[in-house]
Amino acid sequence: MGQRVRDTDWDATLLGAYATWPQSMRSALSLVLNAKGVAALYWGPQQWLLYNDAYGVALGDRHPWAFGRPMPEVLTDLAPALGPQVAEVMRTGEGFAIENLAMVMRRHGRDEDTVWTYSFSPVQGETGSFAGVLLLATEMTAQKRAENVLRDAQTQLREQNLVLREREETTARERDRIWQHSRDMLGVADGQGVWVSISPAWTRVLGWRPEEIVGRTSEWMEHPDDRERTRSEVRNLAAGHLTFEFENRFRTKVGDYRILTWTAVSDAGQLYCVARDITEEQARLSALADAKRLQLALAAGAIIGTWFWDLPTDRFTIDEAFARSFGLDPSLGREGIPLAQIVATVHPDDQSGLAAAIDEAVTRGGAYAHQYRVRRSDGRYYWIEANGRVDQGPDGTPLSFPGVLLDIDEKRAAQEALRTSEAHWRGLSELGDRLRDLDTVPDLVQAAAEIMARVTGATRAGYGVVDAAREAVEVLPDWRAPGHVSVAGRHDFRAYGSYIEDLKRGEVVAVETVTHDPRTCNTADALLGIGVRSLLNVPILERGQLVGIAFVNYAETRALTTEDLTFVRAVADRVQTAVARVRAEADQRLLNEEISHRLKNSFAMVLSIAGQTLRSVPDRAPVQAFEQRIHALSSAHDVLLRRAWTAAPATDVVRAVLASAGHADRIAVSGPEIDLGPRATLSLSLLLHELATNAAKYGALSVPEGRVTIDWRLDGQDGRQEVVFDWAEEGGPAVVPPVTSGRKGFGARLIGVGLVGTGAVDLRYPPSGFQATMRAPLDQLQGS
Repeated sequence: MGQRVRDTDWDATLLGAYATWPQSMRSALSLVLNAKGVAALYWGPQQWLLYNDAYGVALGDRHPWAFGRPMPEVLTDLAPALGPQVAEVMRTGEGFAIENLAMVMRRHGRDEDTVWTYSFSPVQGETGSFAGVLLLATEMTAQKRAENVLRDAQTQLREQNLVLREREETTARERDRIWQHSRDMLGVADGQGVWVSISPAWTRVLGWRPEEIVGRTSEWMEHPDDRERTRSEVRNLAAGHLTFEFENRFRTKVGDYRILTWTAVSDAGQLYCVARDITEEQARLSALADAKRLQLALAAGAIIGTWFWDLPTDRFTIDEAFARSFGLDPSLGREGIPLAQIVATVHPDDQSGLAAAIDEAVTRGGAYAHQYRVRRSDGRYYWIEANGRVDQGPDGTPLSFPGVLLDIDEKRAAQEALRTSEAHWRGLSELGDRLRDLDTVPDLVQAAAEIMARVTGATRAGYGVVDAAREAVEVLPDWRAPGHVSVAGRHDFRAYGSYIEDLKRGEVVAVETVTHDPRTCNTADALLGIGVRSLLNVPILERGQLVGIAFVNYAETRALTTEDLTFVRAVADRVQTAVARVRAEADQRLLNEEISHRLKNSFAMVLSIAGQTLRSVPDRAPVQAFEQRIHALSSAHDVLLRRAWTAAPATDVVRAVLASAGHADRIAVSGPEIDLGPRATLSLSLLLHELATNAAKYGALSVPEGRVTIDWRLDGQDGRQEVVFDWAEEGGPAVVPPVTSGRKGFGARLIGVGLVGTGAVDLRYPPSGFQATMRAPLDQLQGS
């Protein structure tokens, strides 16, 4: 801009030739042109506008036309506000500053929302009156936008954390209701079988109170004949084997025994057990076996048929209920039916086990019980339990084998659901533990995918970020079983089917067989090509928009359950929250770095302007004091930025200021960890700077052997504590108390107002060295 001043034909303007300009105008313009930030000069009643390069950039397309023209003619959008301010400064000679003023400014052909911090200073003319106004400004628009982005991100993170906490509390309540009200006896024991906790059902079934059982093994309740078997089963369970349908007898408080059937699993050194009282059920089966084919037993509901096998003649007969259940001819059942025809209805995976159980029962005689799956008249396989008894002659020859069939399909389904639920709980608990320790999105997604696949039995699992407008998904690093390819990368939904429409509506997509489902049958080859025969996609929505999916894939056809869907959704919610947390933390770090950069630039600008403004001052001591105070403030801001402007540890503040002052090796610092608020941090930094400066000039730090001790402590009870801050010098020259008359300097006034401007300062001048004690309420230091 200096070149523009020299090149402009001022004779052709109302300002006249440059040589005719008053010296005060030329001096002020020189200051403007050399300023590092946005600067301008408004001269005369017409407010002629002269400015530097930075101001020209801020003007946008109005530069360079605006240079040397009246400000109201140039800034038509801002002049209604700025013009009166400039006129008032020239009239009164009193400058002022404004921070973070929002203004609508027209640049590059459009209106912009901008934010400015600026100051107006009067410029005195040759006649003694004020002939111009100096503008120094900083545009804060980008910083304010960044602050708004951070605030929005923090708000979103708080909302997501609240949702996650509410869901976890709901899960805990549901788990507690099951524990409190289940008819089954639930319990947790350690690896040696010592009970850690038991559910209320124990008292309802056995009569013993929890305090009589917890902390002990259950051997004292077990039937003597069952103890060795039970000990062996506990050892197997602790070794990682599953306990299923293990029966033993427990003594009640009134002295009789109840028959219990156990399902248990070991996890992380603890045994999770479920027991059901089957005493009445066993008694009923025994009565039915003794009565052999007593038809009235069918009223029990769970019995779906009876049989009688005459072993010497190999004649196998069944009742009408048996025949109806399996779609057989009732008349054939009464006359005798080949056993092979019955066995043909048994699930292929269970046939060998059934044959072995029958052979074993016929060989030894006595009670028989076996569970297996059979195909009934509707073509579906059901779990049943066959209970019978092999009667032998005096010589041990097997004579008859009567029995009943029990429908246990619902019971097995409930047990399977319980095992699945427990696996889901353990998976979510493990996920929560792992997510807390991870801080990158790929690591979060990889951990979640591994747990989803393990718990649901999937061959592949993962998480994808969705571009709903382009109907595409970016799959992050996935987990897959050995031998299966990764699908990490970008994919178009339409290449694999039409289910993107369901996902956009927030609907879960569950496809049991891709070749049969209408949404995927036309693109089944593409899915089969990446090893997907069954799939489950759970949408993740934000403000009603599809932003991500959690998915599990299966290489074989898989019946997708509601429990699997609920589990995958819970994992997706937790991963989404964790991803939002990681991204918000990254945004906050980036914003802090940007703020730090801008603050350092601002401090540098202040020092530069001060250097330019005060370079003609002959006494350099005040100038140096000013610059040192700015450096102290800069050190305090650095400490605050490390804690996101929320608070700063007192120890860090003290050490940062002393390091900046250059005397840290001769000052001993001690005190409890106290977090200071932003205002208190800045105040303490300036206060310490003044004390250290005075000590270096006149006190202990002015001689090599001098030392300073800084200590602070907390006095008072909780809620009414105050911080006591001590400064003590020793080893310095003789102390001379200051003269109290006359005007105090800035440093003395700053020390006099104390830690947060509340006073409470005790200054002492003993022969050993200067001492100062300052007090302030803890809540004021932390809240200001």
